[in-house]
Amino acid sequence: MRDIRIKEKLKEAKFISQYNEKKKASSFFSKKNQLFQEMCDESEFPTTPFDEPIWHELLEEAGMKTKKSKEILIDFAKRITKISGTKMCYKQKTMKSKILVEEIFNFIKKEHISTNIRGFISEIRTIAFIFPQEIGDEFTSIHAGISGDTLMRFQGSLSANRFHIVWTVEPTLPTYAMDDELMNRLHVELRPSEESVLKHTENVCASLSLSLKDNQNVFVESIMEEIYKYFNTISQSEFEVGLLRKLSSIPLVHVKKHKTFVRAENIVKNATSEREIVPYLIQAPEEYAPFYKLFRLLGMTDTPTIKTYAKVLLYFYKDFGKGRLHIEQIEQVEKAIKGLVQMLQTTMVDESQIDVDESQTESDESQTESDESWNDSDERQTESDESRIDFDESQTDIDEKQIDIDDLILMTTDYRLVPSSEIFLETRDDERQRIMKNGTLNLLADLTIFSLSKSQIEEIFMKLPKKLRPFFANTSIYEEVISTDELFLNSDIADKLKDYLTSDHFLKGILRLAKYNASSRNRQMEENSLLDIESNLKTIQICTVKQLQTILTLNTRRLNETEVSKRCSLDKKKNILYFTSFDVEAVKWLSLYDMELASAIEPLWNGNIEKDQILKILSKIDLSPLEFSKRLDDIGIPPMEETGIISFVPLPGSLVPKDLAEYLVPLESIVPLKSFVIYSDWENAQRYKYGVVLDVILSDEQNAEYILNVGSSSPSNMHMSELFMIKEISEINSETFHLNDDECSHRNDLTLNAVMRFRMNQQLNPQPDEGRRWLQQAKYDLEVAKLTKKNIDKELSKGYNWICIICQQAAEKAIKGAMYTINADEVQRVHSLTAHIPEGDTELLPIACQLENTIGSIEKMRYPIYRALPADLYEKEDALEALQVTEQIINEQIIIQISWSLFVLCNGCPAPPPCTCRSIVIFCANLNLTSVPHFSNPVDNDLAWDLELRDNEIRQIRYRDFKNLKLRKLFISNNKINVIENGALTGSEGSLLVIDSSNNKLTSIPSDVGRLKHLTDLDIHDNPMENINEDIIGNISGSLLSFSLGHEIMTSWPQCVERLTHLTSLSIFSLNIPKIPDDAFNNCRHLNILEIISTNISSIPTSIGKLLNLQHVNLYNNLILAEDSFPLHIFRDLQNLSSISIVNCSLRSLPLTFSEISSLSFLDIENNPISEIKTEDLINVTKLERLFLSGNPIRSISDDAFMDLESLESLILDSTNLTTVPKAVLNLPSLKGLSLQNNGIMCTCRTLKWMNDWPRLAKVLIVGTVVILE
Repeated sequence: MRDIRIKEKLKEAKFISQYNEKKKASSFFSKKNQLFQEMCDESEFPTTPFDEPIWHELLEEAGMKTKKSKEILIDFAKRITKISGTKMCYKQKTMKSKILVEEIFNFIKKEHISTNIRGFISEIRTIAFIFPQEIGDEFTSIHAGISGDTLMRFQGSLSANRFHIVWTVEPTLPTYAMDDELMNRLHVELRPSEESVLKHTENVCASLSLSLKDNQNVFVESIMEEIYKYFNTISQSEFEVGLLRKLSSIPLVHVKKHKTFVRAENIVKNATSEREIVPYLIQAPEEYAPFYKLFRLLGMTDTPTIKTYAKVLLYFYKDFGKGRLHIEQIEQVEKAIKGLVQMLQTTMVDESQIDVDESQTESDESQTESDESWNDSDERQTESDESRIDFDESQTDIDEKQIDIDDLILMTTDYRLVPSSEIFLETRDDERQRIMKNGTLNLLADLTIFSLSKSQIEEIFMKLPKKLRPFFANTSIYEEVISTDELFLNSDIADKLKDYLTSDHFLKGILRLAKYNASSRNRQMEENSLLDIESNLKTIQICTVKQLQTILTLNTRRLNETEVSKRCSLDKKKNILYFTSFDVEAVKWLSLYDMELASAIEPLWNGNIEKDQILKILSKIDLSPLEFSKRLDDIGIPPMEETGIISFVPLPGSLVPKDLAEYLVPLESIVPLKSFVIYSDWENAQRYKYGVVLDVILSDEQNAEYILNVGSSSPSNMHMSELFMIKEISEINSETFHLNDDECSHRNDLTLNAVMRFRMNQQLNPQPDEGRRWLQQAKYDLEVAKLTKKNIDKELSKGYNWICIICQQAAEKAIKGAMYTINADEVQRVHSLTAHIPEGDTELLPIACQLENTIGSIEKMRYPIYRALPADLYEKEDALEALQVTEQIINEQIIIQISWSLFVLCNGCPAPPPCTCRSIVIFCANLNLTSVPHFSNPVDNDLAWDLELRDNEIRQIRYRDFKNLKLRKLFISNNKINVIENGALTGSEGSLLVIDSSNNKLTSIPSDVGRLKHLTDLDIHDNPMENINEDIIGNISGSLLSFSLGHEIMTSWPQCVERLTHLTSLSIFSLNIPKIPDDAFNNCRHLNILEIISTNISSIPTSIGKLLNLQHVNLYNNLILAEDSFPLHIFRDLQNLSSISIVNCSLRSLPLTFSEISSLSFLDIENNPISEIKTEDLINVTKLERLFLSGNPIRSISDDAFMDLESLESLILDSTNLTTVPKAVLNLPSLKGLSLQNNGIMCTCRTLKWMNDWPRLAKVLIVGTVVILE
């Protein structure tokens, strides 16, 4: 039909009959359209005969609806809204909704170019015509979920792909209502709220925790993965505290192998199956490895920790209750306690590094229960609190923030769970049995079943914070002697036993055992602990009685059923050892009762020695000191290096030095038990002796009577009017004499000798004769070492360790000999070489350090206590180096020793005016001298001198200029010397150590230099030497440690450097060469300092990267040196490199290799053309403390440039092009000084406003000037 007018008339015509009414064709829908067939009633289609196919085309022309439009689609959507509440079956309703949604999606995509589609989308997304996603049987078997006939609209509804993570709390759109292209336009929610997923997770996990079936594992895994993925996308910073706490409390970790759900805090990534305690401690399921990051955030740990096992025990306490455990529960508890003690045993924590949230996570219920369990007896509570061990907090290794619990639960001997604060720890077998018999105290179960020694058990629990420690019975429960007849018998055994226990060799043996026991457990034996043991032994009173009975007491309250008769017992408070004897000989008595004696005196060692170790030496009373020492050697106890402490622990009854008599003052106040006092000797009133307080009998403060240990077999009673103390000690530190291990600590700087020197105004005690004896022996030892080496070399046998041992002894004696010459009181009983070097010495100290580094520890040299034998550890090269360095030390000591001796006796100076002398130094510098002055014979011809002749006009040094002078150091720099005649240094071949002849006119090294046996420092730089005599350098290569050379006429690299294998310092000046050979420093493996100054080099030799001992590098004024002159990784392996200076060179940026120097603490790059400091320039240099950037045209510094400089204290930015204070300083937490002098810093409120928020502003000294702008 082509006529348009007819078409228009036909559309207006009403020619279709329906219900006795004529209707237009536009009132009807085409039955050929599938959507219309689904959505329309039969009445909406044309009636007979127009329902025949022959009429379709006519009706279409007349306006019948044949195609979907936005109006039709909106109408259909609204129809579904209306039919949702009808009785139409649900399946039919959802089918209509599904077909309509699909048509809507197609329509939008087809019409997406049309501008009118936006209005359609805006309207259709707000109509609720979509039925929610159905919940399948697999899901309803877990939880019924939220579904039903409630219609949903696109806008604000959750997409179907989130069904797995919300179905129990909210419906989602069905899968057919999903189209990734349209979701955003339809305003579909793509991510559920955290609260919804949290609640859903709680529902799912709660249901599955109660009924997880075998056939559900795979299905459940898919659900949990979706939940984990959701939370895994939330970063730690985005997690709200409340959400994190709630999520952590949900048992959301699915453990397939145990068919259970647990909290993340019950999961340990690297736990083994053997360590699992289901469901409290479980190995992390590997199938969920991608979500370990989330699990860690919620409480999972990589390995079991102290907190892990502590929480397991707390769960047991809540679940099992306070009653007696049954066998399966006991096994689980033992497993947890074993894990706990293993963690405590292996954990050593630096408290300064702990930064853990202090919030408590446990419920108040456990605290209430523990309170009720202890409130049975107020008296018992009070007593236990008072008897708690008061350990030094420095001994606490585990901070309570790490465990984060209110109570640590432990098991008692009767298999009950009790908080640790209500339990007693007792490791002594006898006392354990007595406490168990009493039955009123909670006693910790036996932990030796875990292969722990008794001392280890105590050490382990001492690591706990104070509030979590058990009560230590050995210090809270006291053994009281209740029957001694108060009659002390004279006994040969008592005398011999006291002599034995207080003898030097027994004391040394005990200290050896204590140190060995500590080292075998990788612990350091503190000096104070050794002194406590020494004082306990030396002050012990031994008393023989007829009968002996004791009872255990807790804060003066006697514990019933704990009385026993004993053979011997120690009163710890008074330090009295009681024992019974029956007229047997001492050796026999010890052989019979050594076990009981060892148990009794065990408290003397403060837990530092095991009883079985004591038994190995206790009965050896008949051995000589040498045989006793050998006994210790035989049982594998290495000798103890002497600690150097001058211990003032005199024996009771020993004489007080006469020099102290004038400092004694009467005792006027009560002193604690085990304190030292002084009394007048009964046989001679002018003599005084030491006594130790055992007990005090008080009538009043001014009328006390003391029971003293005076060294005899019976104590003595003395009135306080008969007793004295030393004035200086009582004034300076009254605790010094109080050797009570519970009340004081020893101080080695307040010994009796120190107090005497304090009173005598620090008078020294020089003993030059003794010093010469020690020095002479040192020489003999060195000769023996040389002969020994020849014999070993000749026989091609092992034993070079003995050469090192002898060298150490020789060097030690030489250094101590010098100290005797200065002050004999300062000679210590230590083997350390550096301990006796006078403060301020810079010559001997590096040599002594070199020898100590070569030989290592004395035990390592002597005893096969390491895997390798000493004979295998030391080789020929070690012995040779030890000999060479020892010879230097002994030579040095001869000079110093004689020098100190001379100036104690006289003040003679061998130089004529205007030269002057001070000590052993002759000052003739800067006097315009044109020749060497004449020196007279000194008082002591063996004395060696330091001669200062620098900064004069001297042109030559003649053969006999130093004929009357033995030289130690010679300084002749900055003269005009062109000749040093042969023989000029004759007489100083064995003493001359240092020569500085820089900045003169010498064209070669004087031949005399090659004859100097001990020369350590040689400076010849800035002399016109084109070459260097290699033979001369070779002669001194064995001793030379520091070498400075170079001149502009030197055009080739001096090959002699490769022969100087002992150098520690090398300085190169003004070489006129473009490149230093890459292998130039291959043999300089001991180099600490390297300076390359004012040369023309354009690259850095690669052999620098092999100098593993290098500490300081100075590259001053090398004008061609740029950032690309540094080979990549050249400094990477130099872990001792701490200082670099590259001043006045051509660096435009910092070399990349700087970021590999983690040990760098000082960096000076002043006066280079650096214009910018970038973020990556100073990464990884976390130990840098001082940074100098002055003189660079720096315009900008990145805000993150100093991000890694956490240790930087000083920053110098003088004379740059900066116009504002760089914000990068905000990242410097340790900054103390900032210099900004000679910069055009502009100061405005806007540019420097950020400084108000700089937390360190008040702590940083800022130097510089600014231009203030309004």
